Amino acid sequence: MIWTISKKTVAIELDAILEYGKRAEEILTKVTSKISSAVTTMTGYQVTEVKLQVKDMLTKDEWQQRQQSSSDKKKK
Repeated sequence: MIWTISKKTVAIELDAILEYGKRAEEILTKVTSKISSAVTTMTGYQVTEVKLQVKDMLTKDEWQQRQQSSSDKKKK
C-alpha cells in the first residue's frame, strides 16, 4: 500500500486478488468507494485517487487453499 499525502489529500495504491468469474468492474468500483469513504471518515483527508492493481484471479477453492496454506505456515 502506498499513500501520497499532500495538504489534506491522499492518493492510494493497492494490490487486489479477484474471484474468478465475478464482475471485476463492479467489485473494483465498490472497493474504491468504500476505501475512499473510510479514509475520509478516519482522517478527514480527501481521497484524490485510488489505484487498484489486480495481481491475480482465483476461484473460491484456490483462495481457500491459499488461506489454509498460509495459516499452516504461520503455525510452524
